[in-house]
Amino acid sequence: MKTSKQYLFFNKYLFIAFFLLIGIPFFSWAVFSEYFSALFIWDTSPMTKKEYMNFIFSFANYPVDGFMMLQLILPVFAVMIVIPFLNAKSLFAFSFTRVSLYKNYLVKLIFKYLFVGCSVLFLAHLIFLFIGVAILPIKEDIGVPRELFSEIFGKDFYNQHMVLYFVLEGFLKFFIFPFVYGLFAVSISFLTEKKYLCLLIPLVYFSVLAIFVSVLESVFIMDLLFLSPTYTLMSNSRPYINGFVILAPLLPPLIFSIAVILRDFKKKSKRGDAFAIT
Repeated sequence: MKTSKQYLFFNKYLFIAFFLLIGIPFFSWAVFSEYFSALFIWDTSPMTKKEYMNFIFSFANYPVDGFMMLQLILPVFAVMIVIPFLNAKSLFAFSFTRVSLYKNYLVKLIFKYLFVGCSVLFLAHLIFLFIGVAILPIKEDIGVPRELFSEIFGKDFYNQHMVLYFVLEGFLKFFIFPFVYGLFAVSISFLTEKKYLCLLIPLVYFSVLAIFVSVLESVFIMDLLFLSPTYTLMSNSRPYINGFVILAPLLPPLIFSIAVILRDFKKKSKRGDAFAIT
């Protein structure tokens, strides 16, 4: 079976995800920055309106406010980008040519769909980000300290290289995170042929575990956000621990996904099936 490059790069799911990941952050920024509300509606006392606008109209607030509406729905985009793979996978089980081993073909196919999908998500973030660079002043942020990547680049990396900081943070949120959750959805397809379960289970896992950790926090009155899958996306909302802890919530779905796919490879290793790669 041919893997259509046109379908890989040009399908409606990628286009929808791309434009939503530009449009939603702009709307989120407009709402949560309070810039437009203050400009047309609110009384900004005790500041003058100009002082207030100068205070909030800065690049430092732009990606943060832009992410507010995405932080709990980003897993939706992670599973959306693997729908084309699930559609392709449902067809190739009946098409064999002796060109490549089953597991080699599957690994390449999974990687291609995930890499292209996550690259599209990250590109949308970069476009949103660099529009902000073009229209907003970049000035030192004296608000919430942001210490992500401080182990590598030093404590003041955020203020010294603010644009690069948000590029790297975006890579974590819009490439690494969706890659893991997209792989999670892909791995479910090796356990069931029902596509809706492949898409639903990662979303349920993310939501239920996040709620469970939130309940534990309220019961034990302690900060347990680092146990929540949301911590990778909202690491700046709580005191920073270290980079590994931020990545730790990705390990359970990653390990599960790899184990399920390897199990499928082992089951089919004796069959010798192969598929054409184009």
